[in-house]
Amino acid sequence: MGPDLPHGAGEHPARSDAAVDAAVAALHRLFLADHSVPSVLQRVVELAAAVLPGVAEASITILQAAGDGATVASSGVMAYELDETQYRSGDGPCLSAAEAGDGPVLLADTAEEVRWPAFVRHARELGAGSVLSVPVELPRSPEERAQHRRRVRAALNLYATTPGAFDDVAVRACQRYTDGAATAVANMRALAASRATVDGLREAIEARLVIEQAKGMVMARLHCTADEAFEVLSRNSQQTRRKLRDLAVDVVAGRAHPS
Repeated sequence: MGPDLPHGAGEHPARSDAAVDAAVAALHRLFLADHSVPSVLQRVVELAAAVLPGVAEASITILQAAGDGATVASSGVMAYELDETQYRSGDGPCLSAAEAGDGPVLLADTAEEVRWPAFVRHARELGAGSVLSVPVELPRSPEERAQHRRRVRAALNLYATTPGAFDDVAVRACQRYTDGAATAVANMRALAASRATVDGLREAIEARLVIEQAKGMVMARLHCTADEAFEVLSRNSQQTRRKLRDLAVDVVAGRAHPS
């Protein structure tokens, strides 16, 4: 069960602010060790649909390296299908927000909107009256900075069933929520990167240990030095086109006897 959160739709601005603050606090209270990046993103859209003023469904778009959009979390079918419509046509509010990254993109009334005709037509068919897409600012991870990769470009997409659902108060509330959600997602990404680093170090240590064991067994069998034993293992690894660690595992298990 999730936390008991006040709903923001149609609320007085102060109550709407309280709903946003409660939702952001709930995201920050997540025990990240029990979560992954996808599960945190899913919680972000679920809370957005639950508490943000006027929002019926929500989704998150991430622009991939080639510039194509992908929905990484969605609270409902309408949001997912309308995201996909934008990716197929190559334009729409969520793509514009993610690409530009300089502020919310508002579609106030699908009955009157002249931009993005393919998207707007499908939005009307599915019952969306207005749409707000807010860029999500995610800082680059240390690995991304080291590899000179650009920042992640993303947007939180908010779909309402009524036109004019996002007035100035609602837009500000959605922006505040997005900023808070971005911090939670960034924390999860940092934890995921740390997990990967720890896992990599653990694998490297385990590989080193088994190679040392195999060296010792080769030394005992061939009466050679440690350097000579390593040369035997390396040569056999190259000749059989096997990883040195895999060969070492077989040596320790008695399944291989390189010479």
